Amino acid sequence: MARKFLIDGNWLICSEGTCMQRIQVNSQSTIYAHGKLVATMNDRMDGNFYCLKMVTAGALVGALVGAVIAAGAILTGGAAIGGIVAAIGSGALVGSISGKLLSLMPCICACLTKPNRWTMVKDTVLLQNQKALMPDAKLNCLLGGMVSIILPQIEIVLDALALSNCAYNVDDENSPRYKDNAEIPNGWTEIKDLEKEFGTKIETPLTNSLNGFKAKLFKNGDMYILAFAGTELRDDEGNFNQKDAVTDGRQAFGLDDKEDGQYANAVSLSNEISSKIEEENEKGDNKKLIITGHSLGGGLATIGGSVTGANTYTFNAAGVHEQTFKDQEVDIENTQHIQAYYSDKDPLNIVQNHRSILMALLASSKCGFLSFLGSGIFLTNSLPQVSGQKIGIETDCSLLSGHSLMESKLKETLMAEQKNTPDVKVYTEYE
Repeated sequence: MARKFLIDGNWLICSEGTCMQRIQVNSQSTIYAHGKLVATMNDRMDGNFYCLKMVTAGALVGALVGAVIAAGAILTGGAAIGGIVAAIGSGALVGSISGKLLSLMPCICACLTKPNRWTMVKDTVLLQNQKALMPDAKLNCLLGGMVSIILPQIEIVLDALALSNCAYNVDDENSPRYKDNAEIPNGWTEIKDLEKEFGTKIETPLTNSLNGFKAKLFKNGDMYILAFAGTELRDDEGNFNQKDAVTDGRQAFGLDDKEDGQYANAVSLSNEISSKIEEENEKGDNKKLIITGHSLGGGLATIGGSVTGANTYTFNAAGVHEQTFKDQEVDIENTQHIQAYYSDKDPLNIVQNHRSILMALLASSKCGFLSFLGSGIFLTNSLPQVSGQKIGIETDCSLLSGHSLMESKLKETLMAEQKNTPDVKVYTEYE
Protein backbone atom coordinates (compact mmCIF):
# COMPACT_ATOMS: atom_id res chain seq x y z
CA MET A 1 0.00 0.00 0.00
CA ALA A 2 1.39 3.39 -1.01
CA ARG A 3 1.58 6.32 1.38
CA LYS A 4 2.09 9.79 -0.01
CA PHE A 5 3.72 12.71 1.72
CA LEU A 6 4.31 16.29 0.64
CA ILE A 7 7.61 17.84 -0.40
CA ASP A 8 9.01 21.33 -0.60
CA GLY A 9 7.41 23.23 -3.47
CA ASN A 10 3.98 21.55 -3.53
CA TRP A 11 1.16 23.98 -4.30
CA LEU A 12 -1.00 25.63 -1.66
CA ILE A 13 -4.16 27.67 -2.11
CA CYS A 14 -6.37 29.54 0.37
CA SER A 15 -10.15 29.83 0.20
CA GLU A 16 -9.83 33.58 0.84
CA GLY A 17 -6.66 34.17 -1.20
CA THR A 18 -6.06 35.39 -4.72
CA CYS A 19 -2.88 33.53 -5.67
CA MET A 20 -1.11 30.22 -5.30
CA GLN A 21 1.82 29.71 -2.93
CA ARG A 22 4.08 26.75 -2.10
CA ILE A 23 5.00 24.69 0.91
CA GLN A 24 8.33 25.85 2.27
CA VAL A 25 10.07 23.17 4.32
CA ASN A 26 12.01 24.73 7.18
CA SER A 27 11.18 22.17 9.86
CA GLN A 28 13.78 19.56 8.92
CA SER A 29 16.90 19.40 6.80
CA THR A 30 17.84 15.74 6.33
CA ILE A 31 14.98 13.79 4.69
CA TYR A 32 14.70 14.29 0.91
CA ALA A 33 12.53 12.92 -1.90
CA HIS A 34 12.87 13.84 -5.59
CA GLY A 35 15.67 16.14 -4.45
CA LYS A 36 13.25 18.08 -2.22
CA LEU A 37 12.84 18.18 1.54
CA VAL A 38 9.82 16.23 2.83
CA ALA A 39 7.23 18.42 4.59
CA THR A 40 6.10 18.06 8.20
CA MET A 41 3.29 19.36 10.39
CA ASN A 42 5.34 22.44 11.26
CA ASP A 43 5.87 23.70 7.72
CA ARG A 44 3.95 26.61 6.23
CA MET A 45 3.73 28.61 3.00
CA ASP A 46 6.56 30.52 1.33
CA GLY A 47 4.55 33.71 0.74
CA ASN A 48 1.21 35.43 1.17
CA PHE A 49 -2.08 34.51 -0.51
CA TYR A 50 -3.05 38.22 -0.66
CA CYS A 51 -6.12 37.74 1.47
CA LEU A 52 -9.42 39.23 0.32
CA LYS A 53 -10.83 39.24 3.84
CA MET A 54 -8.26 41.81 4.88
CA VAL A 55 -9.30 44.08 2.02
CA THR A 56 -13.03 43.59 2.60
CA ALA A 57 -12.77 43.98 6.36
CA GLY A 58 -10.74 47.15 5.91
CA ALA A 59 -13.35 48.52 3.52
CA LEU A 60 -16.21 47.78 5.93
CA VAL A 61 -14.40 49.34 8.88
CA GLY A 62 -13.51 52.36 6.77
CA ALA A 63 -17.08 52.69 5.54
CA LEU A 64 -18.32 52.54 9.13
CA VAL A 65 -15.93 55.30 10.12
CA GLY A 66 -17.10 57.33 7.13
CA ALA A 67 -20.71 56.76 8.13
CA VAL A 68 -20.00 57.98 11.66
CA ILE A 69 -18.38 61.11 10.25
CA ALA A 70 -21.34 61.66 7.94
CA ALA A 71 -23.77 61.18 10.83
CA GLY A 72 -21.89 63.77 12.80
CA ALA A 73 -22.16 66.16 9.88
CA ILE A 74 -25.92 65.60 9.70
CA LEU A 75 -26.35 66.29 13.40
CA THR A 76 -24.44 69.54 13.04
CA GLY A 77 -26.52 70.61 10.06
CA GLY A 78 -23.96 69.96 7.29
CA ALA A 79 -23.60 67.29 4.58
CA ALA A 80 -25.85 66.67 1.64
CA ILE A 81 -26.63 63.14 0.45
CA GLY A 82 -23.78 63.23 -2.04
CA GLY A 83 -21.36 64.24 0.69
CA ILE A 84 -22.58 61.43 2.92
CA VAL A 85 -22.04 58.83 0.19
CA ALA A 86 -18.63 60.30 -0.58
CA ALA A 87 -17.67 60.19 3.10
CA ILE A 88 -18.64 56.54 3.39
CA GLY A 89 -16.91 55.74 0.10
CA SER A 90 -13.74 57.57 1.11
CA GLY A 91 -13.67 55.69 4.40
CA ALA A 92 -14.15 52.40 2.59
CA LEU A 93 -11.36 53.29 0.16
CA VAL A 94 -8.87 54.09 2.92
CA GLY A 95 -9.88 50.95 4.81
CA SER A 96 -9.64 48.64 1.81
CA ILE A 97 -6.24 49.98 0.82
CA SER A 98 -5.06 49.53 4.41
CA GLY A 99 -6.30 45.94 4.31
CA LYS A 100 -4.53 45.36 1.01
CA LEU A 101 -1.27 46.73 2.39
CA LEU A 102 -1.62 44.47 5.42
CA SER A 103 -2.03 41.45 3.13
CA LEU A 104 1.26 42.36 1.46
CA MET A 105 3.27 42.15 4.68
CA PRO A 106 5.96 39.44 4.43
CA CYS A 107 4.90 36.09 5.91
CA ILE A 108 1.60 37.43 7.30
CA CYS A 109 -0.18 34.22 6.17
CA ALA A 110 2.41 32.01 7.86
CA CYS A 111 1.93 33.99 11.07
CA LEU A 112 -1.87 33.79 10.91
CA THR A 113 -1.81 30.00 10.43
CA LYS A 114 0.93 29.26 12.96
CA PRO A 115 -1.42 28.81 15.97
CA ASN A 116 -3.42 26.13 14.11
CA ARG A 117 -2.43 22.62 13.06
CA TRP A 118 -2.63 20.74 9.78
CA THR A 119 -5.58 18.33 9.89
CA MET A 120 -3.93 15.34 8.18
CA VAL A 121 -0.55 14.12 9.40
CA LYS A 122 0.97 10.63 9.63
CA ASP A 123 1.42 9.76 13.31
CA THR A 124 3.69 6.80 12.59
CA VAL A 125 6.08 8.66 10.27
CA LEU A 126 8.36 11.05 12.13
CA LEU A 127 10.88 13.30 10.42
CA GLN A 128 13.25 14.68 13.03
CA ASN A 129 10.51 13.96 15.61
CA GLN A 130 7.84 15.77 13.56
CA LYS A 131 4.83 14.10 11.95
CA ALA A 132 4.83 13.89 8.14
CA LEU A 133 2.30 16.01 6.24
CA MET A 134 -0.35 14.25 4.10
CA PRO A 135 -1.78 15.41 0.72
CA ASP A 136 -5.33 15.82 2.10
CA ALA A 137 -4.24 18.10 4.93
CA LYS A 138 -6.07 21.37 5.62
CA LEU A 139 -4.96 24.35 7.68
CA ASN A 140 -7.17 27.06 9.17
CA CYS A 141 -6.23 30.72 9.24
CA LEU A 142 -7.18 33.02 12.13
CA LEU A 143 -9.17 35.13 9.65
CA GLY A 144 -11.32 32.17 8.62
CA GLY A 145 -9.53 31.06 5.46
CA MET A 146 -8.84 27.40 4.70
CA VAL A 147 -5.45 26.45 3.25
CA SER A 148 -5.46 23.35 1.03
CA ILE A 149 -2.86 21.39 -0.91
CA ILE A 150 -3.36 20.79 -4.62
CA LEU A 151 -1.43 18.39 -6.83
CA PRO A 152 -2.46 19.41 -10.34
CA GLN A 153 -2.30 17.13 -13.36
CA ILE A 154 -0.49 19.70 -15.44
CA GLU A 155 -0.52 17.63 -18.64
CA ILE A 156 -4.34 17.61 -18.58
CA VAL A 157 -4.43 21.28 -17.59
CA LEU A 158 -2.26 22.14 -20.61
CA ASP A 159 -4.57 20.16 -22.91
CA ALA A 160 -7.57 21.99 -21.45
CA LEU A 161 -5.84 25.33 -22.00
CA ALA A 162 -5.02 24.49 -25.63
CA LEU A 163 -8.57 23.29 -26.33
CA SER A 164 -10.02 26.39 -24.66
CA ASN A 165 -8.12 28.28 -27.33
CA CYS A 166 -9.47 25.94 -30.03
CA ALA A 167 -13.02 26.72 -28.88
CA TYR A 168 -12.64 30.04 -30.71
CA ASN A 169 -11.95 28.28 -34.04
CA VAL A 170 -14.33 28.83 -36.96
CA ASP A 171 -15.53 25.99 -39.21
CA ASP A 172 -16.08 27.94 -42.43
CA GLU A 173 -12.93 27.80 -44.55
CA ASN A 174 -14.08 30.93 -46.39
CA SER A 175 -14.24 32.96 -43.19
CA PRO A 176 -11.57 35.67 -42.83
CA ARG A 177 -10.98 34.28 -39.35
CA TYR A 178 -10.27 30.73 -40.51
CA LYS A 179 -6.55 31.43 -40.93
CA ASP A 180 -6.34 32.29 -37.21
CA ASN A 181 -7.63 28.89 -36.08
CA ALA A 182 -5.58 27.30 -33.30
CA GLU A 183 -4.06 23.87 -33.86
CA ILE A 184 -5.76 21.02 -32.00
CA PRO A 185 -3.24 19.21 -29.73
CA ASN A 186 -1.91 15.80 -30.78
CA GLY A 187 -4.21 12.92 -29.92
CA TRP A 188 -7.34 15.05 -29.80
CA THR A 189 -10.05 15.23 -32.45
CA GLU A 190 -13.03 17.54 -32.68
CA ILE A 191 -16.46 15.90 -32.51
CA LYS A 192 -18.72 17.92 -34.79
CA ASP A 193 -21.60 15.44 -35.10
CA LEU A 194 -22.82 14.83 -31.55
CA GLU A 195 -25.71 12.62 -32.66
CA LYS A 196 -23.34 10.29 -34.48
CA GLU A 197 -20.94 10.22 -31.52
CA PHE A 198 -23.55 9.38 -28.88
CA GLY A 199 -26.10 7.55 -31.03
CA THR A 200 -28.90 9.93 -30.09
CA LYS A 201 -29.81 13.55 -30.64
CA ILE A 202 -28.37 16.23 -28.38
CA GLU A 203 -31.05 18.90 -28.06
CA THR A 204 -28.72 21.79 -27.17
CA PRO A 205 -26.64 22.92 -30.17
CA LEU A 206 -22.95 23.72 -29.93
CA THR A 207 -23.66 27.23 -31.20
CA ASN A 208 -26.50 29.69 -30.80
CA SER A 209 -26.48 32.65 -33.20
CA LEU A 210 -29.20 34.42 -31.22
CA ASN A 211 -27.11 34.96 -28.09
CA GLY A 212 -23.55 34.26 -29.31
CA PHE A 213 -23.08 30.97 -27.45
CA LYS A 214 -20.29 28.79 -28.83
CA ALA A 215 -18.77 25.51 -27.67
CA LYS A 216 -16.76 22.61 -29.10
CA LEU A 217 -16.36 18.99 -28.03
CA PHE A 218 -13.05 17.14 -28.33
CA LYS A 219 -12.12 13.51 -27.76
CA ASN A 220 -8.94 11.59 -26.99
CA GLY A 221 -9.53 7.88 -26.36
CA ASP A 222 -12.09 7.64 -23.56
CA MET A 223 -11.70 11.26 -22.51
CA TYR A 224 -13.90 14.14 -23.69
CA ILE A 225 -13.23 17.84 -23.21
CA LEU A 226 -16.11 20.27 -23.63
CA ALA A 227 -14.64 23.72 -24.29
CA PHE A 228 -16.62 26.96 -24.22
CA ALA A 229 -15.54 29.98 -26.25
CA GLY A 230 -15.09 33.28 -24.47
CA THR A 231 -15.83 36.85 -25.46
CA GLU A 232 -15.50 37.54 -29.18
CA LEU A 233 -16.02 40.97 -30.70
CA ARG A 234 -16.27 39.53 -34.22
CA ASP A 235 -18.58 36.79 -35.45
CA ASP A 236 -17.39 33.94 -37.66
CA GLU A 237 -17.82 36.15 -40.74
CA GLY A 238 -15.59 38.82 -39.25
CA ASN A 239 -18.41 41.29 -38.55
CA PHE A 240 -18.71 43.25 -35.30
CA ASN A 241 -20.48 41.22 -32.63
CA GLN A 242 -21.69 42.71 -29.35
CA LYS A 243 -23.58 39.65 -28.04
CA ASP A 244 -20.77 38.29 -25.87
CA ALA A 245 -20.01 41.73 -24.43
CA VAL A 246 -23.68 42.20 -23.53
CA THR A 247 -23.69 38.80 -21.80
CA ASP A 248 -20.53 39.77 -19.90
CA GLY A 249 -21.96 43.05 -18.67
CA ARG A 250 -25.37 41.74 -17.70
CA GLN A 251 -24.09 38.61 -15.98
CA ALA A 252 -21.52 40.56 -13.92
CA PHE A 253 -24.44 42.41 -12.31
CA GLY A 254 -26.63 39.32 -11.90
CA LEU A 255 -28.82 40.08 -14.92
CA ASP A 256 -28.33 36.84 -16.85
CA ASP A 257 -30.95 36.16 -19.53
CA LYS A 258 -32.11 32.99 -17.75
CA GLU A 259 -33.43 30.38 -20.21
CA ASP A 260 -32.52 32.51 -23.25
CA GLY A 261 -28.92 33.24 -22.30
CA GLN A 262 -25.54 31.64 -22.84
CA TYR A 263 -25.38 30.34 -19.28
CA ALA A 264 -28.62 28.40 -19.80
CA ASN A 265 -27.12 26.89 -22.97
CA ALA A 266 -23.97 25.91 -21.05
CA VAL A 267 -26.00 24.19 -18.33
CA SER A 268 -28.19 22.22 -20.73
CA LEU A 269 -25.35 21.21 -23.08
CA SER A 270 -23.11 20.12 -20.19
CA ASN A 271 -25.96 18.14 -18.66
CA GLU A 272 -26.84 16.38 -21.90
CA ILE A 273 -23.29 15.36 -22.77
CA SER A 274 -22.57 14.29 -19.19
CA SER A 275 -25.74 12.18 -19.14
CA LYS A 276 -24.83 10.43 -22.41
CA ILE A 277 -21.37 9.61 -21.11
CA GLU A 278 -22.84 8.25 -17.87
CA GLU A 279 -25.24 6.07 -19.85
CA GLU A 280 -22.34 4.58 -21.82
CA ASN A 281 -20.36 4.02 -18.62
CA GLU A 282 -23.28 2.06 -17.20
CA LYS A 283 -22.78 -0.35 -20.11
CA GLY A 284 -19.17 -0.97 -19.10
CA ASP A 285 -17.29 1.95 -20.62
CA ASN A 286 -14.92 4.13 -18.60
CA LYS A 287 -15.31 7.51 -20.28
CA LYS A 288 -14.61 10.83 -18.61
CA LEU A 289 -15.75 14.39 -19.22
CA ILE A 290 -13.68 17.50 -18.57
CA ILE A 291 -15.08 21.00 -18.98
CA THR A 292 -13.00 24.07 -19.76
CA GLY A 293 -13.09 27.62 -21.07
CA HIS A 294 -11.41 31.02 -21.12
CA SER A 295 -12.84 34.42 -20.12
CA LEU A 296 -16.62 34.31 -20.65
CA GLY A 297 -16.03 30.67 -21.60
CA GLY A 298 -14.51 30.16 -18.16
CA GLY A 299 -17.72 31.42 -16.59
CA LEU A 300 -19.75 29.07 -18.79
CA ALA A 301 -17.43 26.19 -17.87
CA THR A 302 -17.85 27.05 -14.19
CA ILE A 303 -21.60 26.66 -14.25
CA GLY A 304 -21.35 23.60 -16.54
CA GLY A 305 -18.88 22.00 -14.15
CA SER A 306 -21.05 22.89 -11.17
CA VAL A 307 -24.17 21.25 -12.56
CA THR A 308 -22.39 18.06 -13.72
CA GLY A 309 -19.62 17.63 -11.17
CA ALA A 310 -17.16 17.07 -14.03
CA ASN A 311 -13.52 18.05 -13.52
CA THR A 312 -13.30 21.65 -14.70
CA TYR A 313 -10.40 23.92 -15.58
CA THR A 314 -10.95 27.62 -16.26
CA PHE A 315 -8.49 30.24 -17.46
CA ASN A 316 -8.72 33.99 -16.76
CA ALA A 317 -12.41 33.31 -16.19
CA ALA A 318 -15.26 35.70 -15.58
CA GLY A 319 -16.77 35.25 -12.13
CA VAL A 320 -20.30 33.83 -12.04
CA HIS A 321 -22.81 35.93 -10.11
CA GLU A 322 -24.74 34.20 -7.33
CA GLN A 323 -27.97 35.24 -9.04
CA THR A 324 -26.89 33.39 -12.19
CA PHE A 325 -26.50 30.20 -10.15
CA LYS A 326 -30.00 30.76 -8.75
CA ASP A 327 -31.52 31.52 -12.15
CA GLN A 328 -30.04 28.32 -13.59
CA GLU A 329 -30.97 26.31 -10.48
CA VAL A 330 -27.36 25.25 -9.94
CA ASP A 331 -25.80 24.72 -6.51
CA ILE A 332 -23.29 27.53 -5.95
CA GLU A 333 -21.47 25.38 -3.38
CA ASN A 334 -20.64 22.63 -5.90
CA THR A 335 -17.50 24.31 -7.21
CA GLN A 336 -14.64 22.89 -5.14
CA HIS A 337 -13.64 20.52 -7.95
CA ILE A 338 -13.10 23.48 -10.30
CA GLN A 339 -9.53 24.71 -10.77
CA ALA A 340 -9.55 28.37 -11.77
CA TYR A 341 -6.20 29.39 -13.26
CA TYR A 342 -5.52 33.05 -13.93
CA SER A 343 -2.57 35.31 -14.56
CA ASP A 344 -1.63 37.81 -11.89
CA LYS A 345 -1.60 40.37 -14.74
CA ASP A 346 -5.17 39.61 -15.89
CA PRO A 347 -7.11 42.91 -15.61
CA LEU A 348 -10.44 41.09 -15.28
CA ASN A 349 -9.39 39.04 -12.28
CA ILE A 350 -7.53 41.98 -10.76
CA VAL A 351 -10.83 43.88 -10.77
CA GLN A 352 -12.84 40.88 -9.54
CA ASN A 353 -10.38 40.18 -6.74
CA HIS A 354 -10.27 43.82 -5.65
CA ARG A 355 -13.89 44.78 -6.18
CA SER A 356 -14.08 46.35 -2.70
CA ILE A 357 -11.35 48.82 -3.64
CA LEU A 358 -13.05 49.58 -6.96
CA MET A 359 -16.39 49.97 -5.21
CA ALA A 360 -14.87 52.36 -2.68
CA LEU A 361 -13.11 54.38 -5.39
CA LEU A 362 -16.34 54.83 -7.31
CA ALA A 363 -18.47 55.51 -4.23
CA SER A 364 -16.06 58.20 -3.05
CA SER A 365 -16.17 59.97 -6.42
CA LYS A 366 -17.70 63.44 -6.64
CA CYS A 367 -19.36 62.35 -9.88
CA GLY A 368 -22.92 61.32 -9.09
CA PHE A 369 -23.02 58.55 -11.69
CA LEU A 370 -19.75 56.96 -10.53
CA SER A 371 -20.84 57.20 -6.91
CA PHE A 372 -24.13 55.52 -7.82
CA LEU A 373 -22.24 52.81 -9.74
CA GLY A 374 -19.99 52.09 -6.76
CA SER A 375 -23.01 51.78 -4.49
CA GLY A 376 -24.69 49.51 -7.05
CA ILE A 377 -21.70 47.16 -7.16
CA PHE A 378 -21.86 46.86 -3.39
CA LEU A 379 -25.62 46.41 -3.11
CA THR A 380 -25.88 43.85 -5.93
CA ASN A 381 -22.66 41.97 -5.04
CA SER A 382 -21.52 42.48 -8.62
CA LEU A 383 -18.19 41.66 -10.29
CA PRO A 384 -17.85 38.36 -8.36
CA GLN A 385 -14.63 36.41 -8.03
CA VAL A 386 -14.02 33.21 -9.93
CA SER A 387 -15.50 30.09 -8.33
CA GLY A 388 -13.57 27.04 -7.24
CA GLN A 389 -9.91 26.70 -6.32
CA LYS A 390 -8.35 30.08 -7.11
CA ILE A 391 -4.93 29.47 -8.65
CA GLY A 392 -3.40 32.83 -9.41
CA ILE A 393 -0.04 32.40 -11.14
CA GLU A 394 2.73 34.92 -11.73
CA THR A 395 3.27 35.24 -15.47
CA ASP A 396 5.75 37.22 -17.52
CA CYS A 397 3.37 39.45 -19.45
CA SER A 398 1.94 42.97 -19.36
CA LEU A 399 -1.46 44.14 -18.15
CA LEU A 400 -2.40 44.74 -21.78
CA SER A 401 -1.92 41.08 -22.65
CA GLY A 402 -2.77 39.62 -19.25
CA HIS A 403 -6.32 38.57 -20.14
CA SER A 404 -5.45 36.94 -23.46
CA LEU A 405 -5.32 33.16 -23.14
CA MET A 406 -2.08 32.71 -25.06
CA GLU A 407 -0.39 36.09 -24.62
CA SER A 408 -0.83 35.96 -20.84
CA LYS A 409 1.94 33.31 -20.79
CA LEU A 410 -0.15 30.93 -18.70
CA LYS A 411 0.89 28.09 -21.00
CA GLU A 412 4.60 28.87 -20.72
CA THR A 413 4.39 29.19 -16.95
CA LEU A 414 2.56 25.88 -16.56
CA MET A 415 5.04 24.16 -18.87
CA ALA A 416 7.87 25.45 -16.71
CA GLU A 417 6.06 24.09 -13.65
CA GLN A 418 5.69 20.73 -15.38
CA LYS A 419 9.41 20.66 -16.13
CA ASN A 420 10.24 21.60 -12.56
CA THR A 421 7.80 18.96 -11.24
CA PRO A 422 7.76 19.83 -7.54
CA ASP A 423 4.05 20.50 -7.94
CA VAL A 424 3.17 17.11 -9.42
CA LYS A 425 5.43 14.87 -7.39
CA VAL A 426 5.02 13.73 -3.82
CA TYR A 427 7.07 11.39 -1.73
CA THR A 428 5.55 7.89 -2.12
CA GLU A 429 6.48 5.18 0.34
CA TYR A 430 5.28 1.58 -0.02
CA GLU A 431 4.47 -0.63 2.92
